[in-house]
Amino acid sequence: MQRSTIIVRGGAIWSGVVWSIFARNMLRDHEHDLRFRAVHLGLAAASLGVAAASWKAVRGSWW
Repeated sequence: MQRSTIIVRGGAIWSGVVWSIFARNMLRDHEHDLRFRAVHLGLAAASLGVAAASWKAVRGSWW
């Protein structure tokens, strides 16, 4: 496995873990209004999508 593949996969795993925890915490949060939580959950979803896409990109099969 190439070094760049390991770095990209490590970043994808890190991003997945961090944003998953953040999304879980946002869903449980009742101190902020709905708009704040919706925006941040959207950011979490986008980041998880980028992590998944980067994982697939280094795997060699996009679809």
